[in-house]
Amino acid sequence: MADDEEVMKFEITDQDLEDEMTPNYGRKRMSKNQATYGIWADNSDSEGEGEPKAGFGSNKGKRDFTAPIGFVSGGIVGQKKKKDDEEHEESAGSSGDEEAGSKGRAGGSGLGYRSKAGRVESEGQIAGMRSQGYSQPQSLGKGFGDWEKHTKGIGAKLLLNMGFQPGKGLGKALQGRTAIVEAHLRKGKGAIGAYGKEGGRPKKEKVLDSDEEEEKQFKDKLNQWRTGTAVGAKKKNVSYVYKSVDDVLAEGQFRKVDRKEDRAKREGVKVIDMTGREQRVLKGYSAIAGQQRPAEDGDSSAPLIALQEKRKKNFELPELIHNLNLLVDMTEQDIIAADRKLVHHKDRVEVLEREGEKLNNLVEKEKQQIEAMEQIIDVLDRLEEKHNTGELDHELAVKAFTKLKEEFSSEFQEFELSYCAQTVVIPLVKQSLTSWSPLAGRNESLPHLTTFTQWREILEAGGDTQPGADTPMAAYHSLVWECWVPLVRLSVQRWHSRDPQPLVAFLELWRPLVPPWIMQHVLEQLVLARLQAEVEVWDPLTDTTPIHTWLHPWLPPLGDRLDCVFPTIRNKLSSALSSWHPTDRSAKLILLPWQEVFSRGSMCAFLTKNIVPKLEQALATLPITPHNQDLTLWRAVMDWSDLLPPPQLAQMLSQSFFPRWLQVLAGWLNSTPNYEEVVGWYSGWKSSLPASALPLPGVADQLSQALHMMNRSVSGGGPLAGQPGALENVRYMTSREFQAGGVGAQAGQDTGNKNKFATVSEAVKTAAQIPQGFKDLIGRRCEERGIVFRPLPGRWREGKQLYLCGSRQVYLDRNVIFVMEGGSGVWVPTSLNSLLDRDA
Repeated sequence: MADDEEVMKFEITDQDLEDEMTPNYGRKRMSKNQATYGIWADNSDSEGEGEPKAGFGSNKGKRDFTAPIGFVSGGIVGQKKKKDDEEHEESAGSSGDEEAGSKGRAGGSGLGYRSKAGRVESEGQIAGMRSQGYSQPQSLGKGFGDWEKHTKGIGAKLLLNMGFQPGKGLGKALQGRTAIVEAHLRKGKGAIGAYGKEGGRPKKEKVLDSDEEEEKQFKDKLNQWRTGTAVGAKKKNVSYVYKSVDDVLAEGQFRKVDRKEDRAKREGVKVIDMTGREQRVLKGYSAIAGQQRPAEDGDSSAPLIALQEKRKKNFELPELIHNLNLLVDMTEQDIIAADRKLVHHKDRVEVLEREGEKLNNLVEKEKQQIEAMEQIIDVLDRLEEKHNTGELDHELAVKAFTKLKEEFSSEFQEFELSYCAQTVVIPLVKQSLTSWSPLAGRNESLPHLTTFTQWREILEAGGDTQPGADTPMAAYHSLVWECWVPLVRLSVQRWHSRDPQPLVAFLELWRPLVPPWIMQHVLEQLVLARLQAEVEVWDPLTDTTPIHTWLHPWLPPLGDRLDCVFPTIRNKLSSALSSWHPTDRSAKLILLPWQEVFSRGSMCAFLTKNIVPKLEQALATLPITPHNQDLTLWRAVMDWSDLLPPPQLAQMLSQSFFPRWLQVLAGWLNSTPNYEEVVGWYSGWKSSLPASALPLPGVADQLSQALHMMNRSVSGGGPLAGQPGALENVRYMTSREFQAGGVGAQAGQDTGNKNKFATVSEAVKTAAQIPQGFKDLIGRRCEERGIVFRPLPGRWREGKQLYLCGSRQVYLDRNVIFVMEGGSGVWVPTSLNSLLDRDA
């Protein structure tokens, strides 16, 4: 077949494969204006007048798939299609974007190819992350449509296509305002104009926060190497930055260092990329970081023009540059990590040096302590050796321990060497006290006082507190307890209780050296026990030695502790006074020393029970006569006036003496006596009364009544009215008595109103301490014997309050005591003495 003969072959060629890979090949493509503006596009340049506009449908019918199969020619060998050339020329006259796209499609080795929708896909992009190759949005002026950088910029393109010019108005003739309408936030929630003129305020500049600024810097740094490789792009001046180690350390001061072990873990992670049409298996996150990625705003990392005009150049290896940057970063991180490690080791060295100094000081201190302890142990060993051989005496032990305390005071207290001294000191002190008699006298105790004074200065380190269950006894306290107390206990047992002076003097002499709790033990457990036993055997009727002579010396050291023996003493005295007569003055001699020892209430109660009844009986039997009056019994009664309270004495006189005395005076006045004798008799009796009782109502009223009787007898038709001078003398005496205030009211006045309340406070105090009823008497007697007497709350018997007396239940009914016998519920009357004897 000739060469010029046209032969049609039906094999598949490379052109057929390219046509199949380019679905839009052979079709009439839409221009850029048509794709951008749709029905508003100007089609005069590329489309005929009779062609329909894009967007309004097409006259092409649907494909009939039932028709027979028709073969498509694969082309004629050695010829080119004229249609391809024409379309190629048409596309060459179009925009640079379309030219670049067609060239890339025809060559098959460009940066990419155009899909059906006009998208440019670049090589090396990750599936599912391919960017859309649209041009950058056009700017309409500063601050106008800045938000379109995040979109395709369709708004700006529509305005520009409709005739808008940046910087001019929006009117038909480009008139109107040129400034954009801005929104301003008002201060509050008021209406328009409430906060001044609207608009005209300066627009607040947008302040990027730290995250946005850091993200922008990262994008600029990431895209720096890409934007410079586009064909036709403006070449930038590359500035090289040289960093020293100090600069790297200054920048990485607060940077998080990527450690090698963490980096190795991330490199070994298996990553499955499901973002494309096919599944991709990658090793490590760095495989994703090395791929070309779109920016977060949806636009590609390089402009569309640069991608379309990109050509392969020799030695253009962005991956190498990326890897080099990674190596630089890793090196910087290693430098920063090494610096931090160096700083850490320097700090560690400084800390260790300080610890070393502390340890050296501690070693030196312990070395000194060891030397001191060696010397102390040496001294103690020598003392123990001499103690075992019997060569150690008291003087040598005192010198040795005094030296230890003076030279090694801190070790002496820290290691409590005073307890070590007990094993040596106690036997020596006991040996020195073998022949000592504590009650022999002061001269016998002076050498031992010196011994205990020396050991107190050596051994005593703390206070004088009493040791507890978990607290050991102090060394000096142990010395006193084991050496001094046994001898004192033996001496107190042999001591005669009615001779208090030796033991009192001994305890006062040793009080500064004996710990308080040991002295308290001696007084309470030894001395007081002996005194209680002696009081129990004391008999006031047979003993010739008064009890106060041997008991009162213990009041200063024992104090209130002696109160336990006072009830026993009062009971014994009460028993002894049962047969006592007021003319026997021994009773007053026994009770007078106890006036300041017993409490005032106890003393008044004792006198009311045992003395006052005897005195009242004596006054009731006292013979009263105007002539030859015997005052022996009267003086015996008045002798108790310093012990009895004045109100009680006045009451006793008004009840037992003055009624009979006034009766004798009235009988005498009726027998017409000499008025001078009557006046003398009255003055004599008044002078024999105690001065403290004269102003009291019980005495003053009686004397005032006697004066009234005498005035009636000398005035008017009285028996003494005829005696010359009687009226004048009696009235003169009466006025003098009333002026002196020794008697009650004057004649014709109400008696007992002038001086009635002169000593009322004293009377109230005394009356409050004297039992006012039978219940108070029982309570007082129980208190003296130490028996509990209290009411039972809510317990009643026949409307009477129940009381607990010791272990028995009692109630009072008309001054009669009823006691419950056992648990039978039977109430039996009993006397007070029987009740107290049972519960004693």
